[in-house]
Amino acid sequence: MRRSVMTSSGRKRLVAANSDGSIALWNTATGQRVWQVALKKISNEELTIPNLINLSLFSDGKTVAVSYWESRVVGNRLLKGEQNHIALLDAESGRLKKDFVTDKALEHAIEFSPNGRLVASAGADKQVRLWNIETGKQTSSIDTTERPILAVFSPDERLVAIATEASARNTPLEPIGIYDVASGTLVRTIPRP
Repeated sequence: MRRSVMTSSGRKRLVAANSDGSIALWNTATGQRVWQVALKKISNEELTIPNLINLSLFSDGKTVAVSYWESRVVGNRLLKGEQNHIALLDAESGRLKKDFVTDKALEHAIEFSPNGRLVASAGADKQVRLWNIETGKQTSSIDTTERPILAVFSPDERLVAIATEASARNTPLEPIGIYDVASGTLVRTIPRP
């Protein structure tokens, strides 16, 4: 899991993810857990195990986005065919608002746009995908030269800054790419210190 704890600005909340696939929201002023939910599913014949990757709390503090992939166990066999998901949880109750399956690898960052209409996911396949959170559909993708590890939207949502891993061990970090959200084209790069 890349980010297992996320705080909201000014709302005295902390969202934490556990290795057992559960997510909890805490009141930091009182130290009390507000809710805890588990994304795993159990039926008579099958167990679905969520492997949490990352989480993000929307700036209004009302929605939590969680990226994860699922493994299925039937009987005593672990089946292939993991599915990648982005789940949206109501931050007040922990209730699942939306859970959409993506056919793409989700490995690193997941981040809301400032207005909350899009979420960006950074994948192991060197792409950042933008998702419409109302429909659960991918709206666009941005190709990067290396594996993206962070994506952050500009306040006006016209640009997204993407940081990637270094291309090889002991090599300088790749510059941060600034991309146009609408077209996915590289606008400029910013060297890292």
